[in-house]
Amino acid sequence: MPTYKAPLHDMHFLMNEVFDYPAHYKSLPNGQEVDPETVTAILEECARYSEEILAPLNESGDKEGCHFEDGKVTTPKGFKAAYDQYVEAGWQGLTHPEQYGGQGLPTSLGLIKSEMLGSANWSFSMYPGLSLGAMNTIMQHASEELKNIYMPPLTEGRWGGTMCLTEPQCGTDLGQVSRTASRWYLQNYRNQNFHLSWRARPDRKHRACSFGAPAGSAERYARYLAIYSA
Repeated sequence: MPTYKAPLHDMHFLMNEVFDYPAHYKSLPNGQEVDPETVTAILEECARYSEEILAPLNESGDKEGCHFEDGKVTTPKGFKAAYDQYVEAGWQGLTHPEQYGGQGLPTSLGLIKSEMLGSANWSFSMYPGLSLGAMNTIMQHASEELKNIYMPPLTEGRWGGTMCLTEPQCGTDLGQVSRTASRWYLQNYRNQNFHLSWRARPDRKHRACSFGAPAGSAERYARYLAIYSA
């Protein structure tokens, strides 16, 4: 069975020797008490959790998958127990404000945490990962009233975020999309994003990728877009 070993040596080298995280953290309001010993302890515990708990679950994830029955979804063996450990250890709120139940640590530590979780078991990491997306959106755009309602249960891991898909019949398997691209062009190009549009024939399938492009570079980024028939 494949194993995962967190590259702690490389992480410490980049953080301390290349980017000088200790000096950077001293300049942050939420980084004054984040000394090298604290960072090392966090990384080592995250590595242990990723290596010993998450990586072995790839097997049950591949063999069992999720099941939907009687209106309920059941995750593969071991996923729920792993998530309970994740929540109990406070990983979900590692970099979110203490007022909502988080630990308030610098965001860069959360990035390294997510890298380890995703490398060990990407399927599992999607569960808390979608929640982090919801939390960050709420923190950036919601009113204080909404933050007080949603942030505590999300930060504590009692609630989870989700993804709204535009192709309900195929989920992430884009090969099941019942459309094909016969013509495409740039439209609504303004500010920082542009969108692609095409005529569709229901008897064919297509795979496509879409993305936003910085203002002034739509044509350059369009060269990297590929739409092809399946």
